[in-house]
Formats: sequence, C-alpha cells, structure tokens
Amino acid sequence: MVQSARPTPVPANQAEESEAAQTLHLLVGRSLVITSPARIKRVSLADPNIAEAIVISPTQVLLNGKTPGGVSLLIWDEAGQSQAFEVSVDIDVLGLSQKDFSVSEDGVRQTVTRFERVDDLPIHAAVVLDSSGSMEKALPQARDAALGFFRDTIKPKDRGAVITFNDHPNIGVKFSNDLDTLAGGLAGLKAERGTSLWDTIIFTLFYFNGVKGQRAILLLTDGRDENSRFNFDDALDDARRSGVTIYTIGLGDDIDKRKLTKLSEETGGRAFFIKSAAELAAIYAKIQEDLRSQYLVAYQSTNTSPETNFRTVDVKVDRSGVEVKTLHGYYP
Repeated sequence: MVQSARPTPVPANQAEESEAAQTLHLLVGRSLVITSPARIKRVSLADPNIAEAIVISPTQVLLNGKTPGGVSLLIWDEAGQSQAFEVSVDIDVLGLSQKDFSVSEDGVRQTVTRFERVDDLPIHAAVVLDSSGSMEKALPQARDAALGFFRDTIKPKDRGAVITFNDHPNIGVKFSNDLDTLAGGLAGLKAERGTSLWDTIIFTLFYFNGVKGQRAILLLTDGRDENSRFNFDDALDDARRSGVTIYTIGLGDDIDKRKLTKLSEETGGRAFFIKSAAELAAIYAKIQEDLRSQYLVAYQSTNTSPETNFRTVDVKVDRSGVEVKTLHGYYP
C-alpha cells in the first residue's frame, strides 16, 4: 500500500481578520522584513510568544517566527497612519524523516518499506466552482482567486481544469497548462439556477479516471445540495475509491459543514469555511503549499484476507505541532 502523506501544521486559534489586514506567512525560526512607506513610530504585536517584531531602521520591521499560531501586527507611522497584518506562523514540515512516521492498518502497526520526499510529481488540479444563483455576488472574486491559484501552481508539467456547476456540472476547461486557456474558462461565468453538489463530485471524480500523479479537487460552494440524483454516501464512496484528494471550501452559513469536512478528511484534504470570497486567495495559497509538501510512505499490508471491505489507514507523525493529511483508507 502506498500513501501520499501531507504533513501540515496544526492550526491555532486565530483572531478575526480585518478586511484591511494583509496576511503574512512565516515559519518557526525564520524571519522576514516588512518595509513601511513612511517612517515608523510604533509597532504592536498581539502575542509576543508567537512572533517577535523588531524595528531595525526608520522604515523597516524585522519579524521573527517563534511558535506556531496566528497573531495580529499593527505598524503606525509618524503621521498616525497604520498598517494591519495577520501573521501566520507555521512549522517547517519539509525536514521530516522515515523515523518520524508510523502507519497502522485497521489498528495493526505496519512496517514502512519505502519513504521519500515528493516534490516533482505532476499535479492535476481541478477547480470546481459553484455557479448557482446564490453565488452572483461572490463569483467575480471566486473567479479571480481561482486564476491566481492556477498562476501560482501550474508549472509546465502540471495541469489544471475548470469545472463549474449549478443544477448540473460542466467542464469549462479540460486539463491544460495554458494559463490563457484556463483564464478563458473562468471568464464570463454567470450565476444561475440551483445546486447539484453530489452529482458534480461524482462527475469530477470520473473525469480523473486514468490520470496519473498527484490529483486534487478544489471545491467551492455556498449552499447545500438541491438537485442531485446521487446522495452524499454515493459521493463519499466514490471519493474513497478514487484516490483523489478533495479540498472543500464552504462560503457563508448555508452549507453542510459536517459533510464537507467528512469528504475532505476521508480523502486526505482539508475543509475551509469562510464568510467572504475575499478570503479565497489565502485559502488557495494554503492548498498550494499542501500540494508541494508531500512524502511518499509505502508498506506491504500484513492483512492477507481475501475480503474486499474498506481498510482504514492511520498515519501519524512524531513531531509536535504537526499532523498528517492522507487518505483514510482503501479498498483492496
């Protein structure tokens, strides 16, 4: 059995982000310099245990990451104007070794036979956008954030696809690494009709048939399923069998958080819940980081039973503040 393990820092409680605040990402033990357009008078950091801010010149602040978490930073200039930042401090997950990982199948410890850092697998990522009528106001920002994800993620060996859905799914762009083509598939989207969420997931998983390498679905929706012929259990079963990682993004309050979370957790992805489409760019940045931070962990199952029932797989990492995102199991 081969598992693609994606270690991610465990999120800490974070303060509500101001709409005007810029988001900064920093690793524990690393630093970055913030340059102010005017002379700095004062800085304020909400929690100095997470990060440290030092004024190193009249217009520059050195920010040091100390422990994982989120913290607010304010910088005032001599004219009384302020800059607001939301700083996310994470652990560097790229230096793990085989001894840091343990694997169990149906509760039985397994022996890892192969371990390696994976950073060169081609990525096939499908951005799946809800274009139902309720998305009318959010759709422009959702479109721009998706294009930003493609620009930052898709390299020559990678492929992106655009799938939209309302009361039925539609392939806007087949897998491509041409940014102009992907941008064209995102342009001119119109919000209308209802929501066929589970049908769209099954449709998208079927589209991934035969695709090799690293595969991911980035699903954005602002509502519950209304029109699908298939139900959630059908979609979950297909997702478990597919080996495709699903990231779900729920926008607003009229969403089924439990089902979206279940779908992501079972496939090694993550679920995000946001109030505004303005938060999408930061979410896509986190997903891109996940896709580029992977380890290959392989083992030979000790279960020789001919039964074809679903087998649960549990991968743990012995590193404080880090958890592993991977498939929760497989059908033999």
